[in-house]
Amino acid sequence: MQVSCLLVLPGSGSFLPHQPRPSRKPATPLRGRHTVQRAQCLAVNKSSLHDTEHKLFIFGLGYVARFLAENLLGDSRCKWNIYATSREAAEPNIQLIGGKVEVFQYGPQSSLSAQGKAALSQASYVLDSIPPYALSIDKASEIPQLCLQHCGSPRVWCGYLSSTSVYGGHAGALVDERSELQAQSVQGRARIEAEQSWLQAHRDCDVPVHIFRLGGIYGPSRSALNAVKQAQASASQQRRMRAAFTARVHVDDICQVLMTSMEQPSPGAVYNVVDDDPAPRAMLRR
Repeated sequence: MQVSCLLVLPGSGSFLPHQPRPSRKPATPLRGRHTVQRAQCLAVNKSSLHDTEHKLFIFGLGYVARFLAENLLGDSRCKWNIYATSREAAEPNIQLIGGKVEVFQYGPQSSLSAQGKAALSQASYVLDSIPPYALSIDKASEIPQLCLQHCGSPRVWCGYLSSTSVYGGHAGALVDERSELQAQSVQGRARIEAEQSWLQAHRDCDVPVHIFRLGGIYGPSRSALNAVKQAQASASQQRRMRAAFTARVHVDDICQVLMTSMEQPSPGAVYNVVDDDPAPRAMLRR
């Protein structure tokens, strides 16, 4: 695992990358049936995102994933074909700003269809944005394997949207990507297990995964004002309210980080994607 520090500048839409530190653990030697899969999934495309046509497959078209899809579809410098999964794929296509996303059903009670697997096989870029606790344990660990098994085109980049909840409390101390993962909550432990599944696929088979540990996400329709207007806080909001401090990040900054990573892959890297001003949650409501 490479560890890279990532500092998001609030409101700037930019970030400051530092040189990744050497991996703590050497990659596991490749054996047997993984050999062909590894050769297929090695990233060979080093071209810019803006000089050709690309295909992105998204597991879970949630809040961040939708904004990323709209950013890519709206970029006139490059043509993107985007596929995504949804627990309830009532429509085969979802119209977003900039274009359509082809949708396949996938969730706790449904497997990815043959058509979905074919689309995944064609995608050079893959984003996993499904919270692992929204799936069964087996399903959450299945996604890296699906990416490995269905890899007809060279896989350039895979991203997993994790959370800073993997660190646990740390008695209120500041943490970075090298800090011990001390999560005690069911959600935090599930995030750790999902990260480990992705990183294992990277070590064993060179799946070019990047882990993004996101802070509290805000943006259009998802701000402190919107939370105040709600009659009752959601379960996740109630958990965050108990935190002494919270580090946040705007959805536009997350998209900027993801797109920069897609253009400059660093497989195995882990990033904290947060602003540089953690604050008591009570201050966010003033």
